[in-house]
Amino acid sequence: MKSPSGNVTRASALVAVTLFLAIVFPPRVLAQIRAVGGHLGRTNSVQLLGGGLETDERRGLLLGAFVEVATPLERLGVIAEASYVQRGGRVSLETVGLQGQETVDTRVDYISFSLMLAARLFRNPVGIYAYAGPAGDYYMNVQGEPAVADLYFTQKSPVLTGVVGGGVELLVAQRWSLRLEARLTEGLTAAFQGRLGEIRHRSFELLIRAGVRPRSTRAPR
Repeated sequence: MKSPSGNVTRASALVAVTLFLAIVFPPRVLAQIRAVGGHLGRTNSVQLLGGGLETDERRGLLLGAFVEVATPLERLGVIAEASYVQRGGRVSLETVGLQGQETVDTRVDYISFSLMLAARLFRNPVGIYAYAGPAGDYYMNVQGEPAVADLYFTQKSPVLTGVVGGGVELLVAQRWSLRLEARLTEGLTAAFQGRLGEIRHRSFELLIRAGVRPRSTRAPR
């Protein structure tokens, strides 16, 4: 099962990321940037089906860019993020004529845009932070087996998602930093409508971020 939207390439995803960051942060805001960079991570996602059912966990990829901007309150900032993200789930089906089960994997690709409020504590060169906010997931493609196609009659886009996470930041040079991060995303609206009703996604994600602080911005303290 593959949607015609699969023709959307990852190159177009990167263009969307760039446009998003340019719109969210016009030139007059850029002077307040704390960090700009990229992130790479792994998603462990499940699909929440109708009737309280839940699929097995599926691992996927998360790749994108972020910008963090300061606020008038020193310990608070705003993080804008744009990512290519893989969600989905796995189900076990009884095999016809055989005593056994077949595992069916479904992958759903999205471009996700999030805007989150972040709180941080920093003691050079290490800091901790937590954040929360909404995200919009824009459907790109679904890949799966025909055996489960009736679960995905109609895709919904965009999907509203809630994001909660936190991490540790380490300054590795005068202007560069690394961040290790964990977060939970919960689909607040349906991603699909199918035979078992609405389907939502839930995902636990692990990320590593690399960021750089502009020369005009003072170091965190």
